[in-house]
Amino acid sequence: MQQKASHLRPKTLGTKSISQAIDDYLYYKDNLNETDRYHLERIRNEIGEKPLGLLTKEHLKALQKKYKKVITNKGKPISNKAINRRFNAFNALLEMAVDEGWIEFKPRLKKLTELPDKKRKPYTTEEIERLIIACNTTNNTHLIDPILFYMNTGFRKQELVSLKKEDVKNDGAVVVVKIVKDKEITNQEVILNNEAKKIVRRNLTANVETEYLFAGKSILNGGLGDFKKAWTAVRKTANLLHKDIHTIRHTASTNVGKRTKGSKDWRTKSIKSFTRHKSSRAIQSYLHLTEDDKKETAELASFGVTFGVTE
Repeated sequence: MQQKASHLRPKTLGTKSISQAIDDYLYYKDNLNETDRYHLERIRNEIGEKPLGLLTKEHLKALQKKYKKVITNKGKPISNKAINRRFNAFNALLEMAVDEGWIEFKPRLKKLTELPDKKRKPYTTEEIERLIIACNTTNNTHLIDPILFYMNTGFRKQELVSLKKEDVKNDGAVVVVKIVKDKEITNQEVILNNEAKKIVRRNLTANVETEYLFAGKSILNGGLGDFKKAWTAVRKTANLLHKDIHTIRHTASTNVGKRTKGSKDWRTKSIKSFTRHKSSRAIQSYLHLTEDDKKETAELASFGVTFGVTE
């Protein structure tokens, strides 16, 4: 049966390669997001010259195993969820290939088991205040402005520690973030709110001995460096060891989602702009309603009268 299929499928397909199929798919799906386009190009580089009709589950499984060996920029293995996501657009391409008659059936790759998403509970205002107080009591006052900048910008940790004074533009209204992907560097201008501008301007003049915007205890360059030891001491004193640094970005993004008025589509666009995420999937966690939010929403329909009724 397998031999029969391997003969039939190339004839059905003709000479169309995976690379050609990707081109056709992108032609029809010209609004495909950049993340899915990126993953399709990865697959093109790996198996682009192979005819679609000769593609088997084994080829996809080998690619899946290769992805499992990838180490993220945080030094950790790539998650099963991220690996599955790399095949989403290609799976849709294969479905279209069947519909278009390029192949008779598509090879089915079993998804890897995904662990439940880590639920992050945003910092409360009271918890942020505890962090600031702990910065003072642990002699880590150099973390106060970075924490406040985090809350106002939702920056990633590496973006924040890498900011240099030369990256500040328009008197603190804009900072330039350097994005490194596949060894290529692109500059991304980020507009800051008024509170973030105040923080930037304050640090431009305060830290004269380092080229970095935020000074710290790094022996190498006078910047923040990794600041893991100081951050742990602050969280321990504030009794917040269960919350990490990325939760501040999550908190800032959630605040934007909660404060943005309008439709879910408009809120999604606002959060994408703020977080600089390319995919809408990545921001769904910022659109959720907590139990308190649901109660506030329910209270919006509150209608009470003081006449004609008895308590």
